[in-house]
Amino acid sequence: MHTAKIKLILILLVGVSLVSCSTIHPAGVYSRDFLNDINSVYVVQNKASKRGIDIYIQKALAVRGIRASIGPIESKPKNVDAYVTFSDIWRWDMSMYLDKLDINIYDNHTNELVATGEFDNSWLHSFPDPRKKVFQVIDSIWTKLP
Repeated sequence: MHTAKIKLILILLVGVSLVSCSTIHPAGVYSRDFLNDINSVYVVQNKASKRGIDIYIQKALAVRGIRASIGPIESKPKNVDAYVTFSDIWRWDMSMYLDKLDINIYDNHTNELVATGEFDNSWLHSFPDPRKKVFQVIDSIWTKLP
């Protein structure tokens, strides 16, 4: 009887750990028309980020036919439709892993927030491919469009 309870508890723990790995939150899209019309974007470098997230954002946008350049906020050109900021948080657990990613898209002319996307790892975390998570967050923003 005691062994059966231990087995049941172990099975439940394994089950919980498998289903609660990470979440791509539903995107917030605040200007669908503007988002549909974006042709060019400037990805603002995050000086605290050293893992190539800006390059992954640029590539995810290129897949959608959007031209994207990367650089510091001080060099943001006036002739792009939008700019993107991001923050990424990494944790250590025998290896570095992406714990959280926030991507924000702004109208370059009004500085209004147009859309947001977010990834959160769980306390029973996985070791996600950051490129894949960036693409999923960008996809979550554009799939909110009609």
